[in-house]
Amino acid sequence: MIILPLKSKALTHCRWAIALAIVVLLAFISGCAPDQTSNFPNDTLWESAHFRYHTRDGDEAVCEAVLLQLERHFELMQAFLGFSWPQDRKVDYYKFLDQADYVSNSGCSADSDSCAHDSSVMSPHVLMEHELIHAYLAPLGLPPAFFVEGMASVLACSSPTATLIDPKPWKDVVLLPFSDRFTVYVEGPWFMGYLLYRYDPELLLSLYQRLDYQTASVDQIAATFASVYGEPLDAVWNEGLASSYDVRCVNLWPCSAPSLPLDGSQQSVATACDGSDNSRTFQLDAESDVLMSNDGPLFYAPVSCDQELPYSIGGDDAGAVSDTTIAPIAPGHYFVEAVSYQSATFEMRALAAKAYRQDCTDIEPIDLSTNEYPRGSFNLAIPNDESSWYVKLNRYVVWPGSASSMLVEECSDCSGSPVCQPIDSEGNTHPDSDGNVTLRLTSETPGPGYVTTHFLN
Repeated sequence: MIILPLKSKALTHCRWAIALAIVVLLAFISGCAPDQTSNFPNDTLWESAHFRYHTRDGDEAVCEAVLLQLERHFELMQAFLGFSWPQDRKVDYYKFLDQADYVSNSGCSADSDSCAHDSSVMSPHVLMEHELIHAYLAPLGLPPAFFVEGMASVLACSSPTATLIDPKPWKDVVLLPFSDRFTVYVEGPWFMGYLLYRYDPELLLSLYQRLDYQTASVDQIAATFASVYGEPLDAVWNEGLASSYDVRCVNLWPCSAPSLPLDGSQQSVATACDGSDNSRTFQLDAESDVLMSNDGPLFYAPVSCDQELPYSIGGDDAGAVSDTTIAPIAPGHYFVEAVSYQSATFEMRALAAKAYRQDCTDIEPIDLSTNEYPRGSFNLAIPNDESSWYVKLNRYVVWPGSASSMLVEECSDCSGSPVCQPIDSEGNTHPDSDGNVTLRLTSETPGPGYVTTHFLN
């Protein structure tokens, strides 16, 4: 919910986390109207070219180095969008100790997670990207919520991948109020992402600046859009739907995050006092089979920084790594990310030997006896194409299979033409004389991204 001030056109924006079934858009946004008597953090002030950062005494979750990350974030967004910035203007970032401190003293809604008012940000998080986008664009004015929240959401996606489930006509969504807690955070980032993908970002900023939430109408939005883009809004909306229902998240920030070694050592996200490690990146110079393992809070599965449409590699329905997962990954630049700014520890390693192949010969068995399987289970993920992938395991496993969109078969005689049969109704497998189980994995509904299935070991 967004609450409008009574004496000003200024609006308060807040980020609230909502869980979207099947879709992976976890954005919770709520309104707040801070007043002058609110007990904001002000014990310590750190200042840089574009920021004033306010904290409370004793807040050990944050350090002054956060200013370097904030400036880096500002420069990335300004370079991409091209927005101007008034001389001497600064973003005031009020870092609350925790959620309880934020709810009690921010002046924002009790069910919100963070919020922004003009170019001030109130948050218990060290560096909240969504609210920073609001603060950067505040000097341009305040268009309808569809544009305001759409821009902030696509430039700071709450989850790396999302898609439309039930697309609506643009006329039904562009004038929804700031109190709308769902649609503007779905259709909004989808269309803003499409416009940023297809056109120069400066056109979207021009449109953003010409619209006002208090006076905009459907006809005025259509006319202004045609004036800026030189094409009718109807046509561009329909072309976007024909292109993809997926949200084209602009992952500039996570793709610029610190590097992550793929050596199996314990790593973390969302623990650094400067906010630099909410995401981590890695580079693959050749196709590799990668094992991801965690024993605690989840983290988002790898997402490509190179693909036109981002997708989760080996994640669950929400895009997160919820169990040890092994997947073949193509060469490229990738990032992993914390879920809702929650710290997590995990291990990732590139397997030394080839575990996945598209033929049945010379496959090295995956060792399931290591401590990388703390839950006694694991996932296998493959590209969601029409190819079959062979994988060998060094022990008996059970395949529950009931909720899988993958055909899993057990194979024998890999020295010649493999003989493969569907796993029986109880999910049992039958190790060969060496104690190994060879499986053939095939997607039953080919499409974009990856498909994942679960095993018990």
